[in-house]
Amino acid sequence: MSGSLSRTKGHNFERQVVKLLQSYFPKAKRNLEYQEGMGYDIENTGILSIQCKVGKSFKIENALKEAERPKKMPVAITKRDREEIVVSLYWKDFEFFLASYLK
Repeated sequence: MSGSLSRTKGHNFERQVVKLLQSYFPKAKRNLEYQEGMGYDIENTGILSIQCKVGKSFKIENALKEAERPKKMPVAITKRDREEIVVSLYWKDFEFFLASYLK
């Protein structure tokens, strides 16, 4: 896939993720103030710093690293071609959710 088509696919996926998140974070929106591949993709999501990746090949670990910001929980929301959406986070952050859920 050419760079332009790949970029369009990525932006469309970000829009899809924003729509899915807006029932939890009504002010969620795409972060348009970043350079491609540098930073988080979705803003106004509370403590979460979200990086989106879509396509045939990407590394979830890289998406998590890109999402890292001070005092935020990095989250990678990814979708391989013709697959389901997957949400990934570091184990320590997953434990935080588990502890909150089990209270």
